[in-house]
Amino acid sequence: MRTPFLRPMGAKVKDILAVLDGAWPLAWAVPEDRVGLQVGDPEAEVREVLVALEVSAAVIAEARNLAVQLVLTHHPLLYQPLSALREDQPGGKLVAEILRAGLALASWHTNLDLAPGGLNDYLAQGLELQEVEVLGVVRRDPWLKLTVFVPVGYEDPVRTALMDDRIGVIGNNGKGKTTLLKVLAGALQPQQGQIKRHPNAVIGFFEQTTTVCFDPLRTVEEEILYSHPDVDLQMARSVAGAMLFE
Repeated sequence: MRTPFLRPMGAKVKDILAVLDGAWPLAWAVPEDRVGLQVGDPEAEVREVLVALEVSAAVIAEARNLAVQLVLTHHPLLYQPLSALREDQPGGKLVAEILRAGLALASWHTNLDLAPGGLNDYLAQGLELQEVEVLGVVRRDPWLKLTVFVPVGYEDPVRTALMDDRIGVIGNNGKGKTTLLKVLAGALQPQQGQIKRHPNAVIGFFEQTTTVCFDPLRTVEEEILYSHPDVDLQMARSVAGAMLFE
């Protein structure tokens, strides 16, 4: 299937892939899948794209005849690592033909399958399935806690900027206090647009060293109870559940 690319002249392979990644992120692919650009130059200019289920000698020949610059497939060509690039072997021969033709090859595979409105949803709709849901977690994004330090005298402008961007605080912020466990357990709701500094908080420069020592024989609940003696068992279980620990 030949698909004209409708962006202005001068679009590059990397530009097109960035648009695709915005709609169907590569990060949504299952582990060990081979998605994205597989062969070619990300800086190469593209005027037209050829879309195919998978690459073959016939697809490469069609791409040559149509003078396209990018072949976009669903199934990746390179899935297992190649120990050699030999033209007397099927995979090596296709890669060599792609390079000789000056083509770029990219694949959008399981990330397209799993995406909302993707192939899985399309098939489920065609089969008239009801109550469709994901059967297993593909990935979890890591979460980071950010602490901001600003020069003395810039506190108010920074607070204003944060509030303009709808940033809130959880409970009473300040030195040596945390209400995160209560929030995770569902016992406390975050407060939006309230900036407070605890009376005991000190403004200045402080070196910080973090040491984390987990006992491999303890469960997550036991670690929470050990690190936070003021937390009861029920809250520890709620926190572990909120953090997706079983």
